[in-house]
Amino acid sequence: MGSEDSDLVYQDFQSGHLGLLHRSDETVFTAGFTILSTTPVRSTFRFIEDSTKRVTGLVIEQKGQPTRTAIKLNFLKGSSKVS
Repeated sequence: MGSEDSDLVYQDFQSGHLGLLHRSDETVFTAGFTILSTTPVRSTFRFIEDSTKRVTGLVIEQKGQPTRTAIKLNFLKGSSKVS
């Protein structure tokens, strides 16, 4: 995911799909079937937060695909430890 001016954009490197993300809730974004469409919804991205509202992961739901979950990795400054 990345930012293009005020819009969020994403690219799925497996399928090659590129799309704009539309915020539908505080932690939920959706994307349509083409780069400029928001409907019908093709993909839903749900950010997982802990009790302090820090993002800890991401759930990706796409039409015709199994749901995928990604866990955020934290890299510590000045250390080679990864959690």
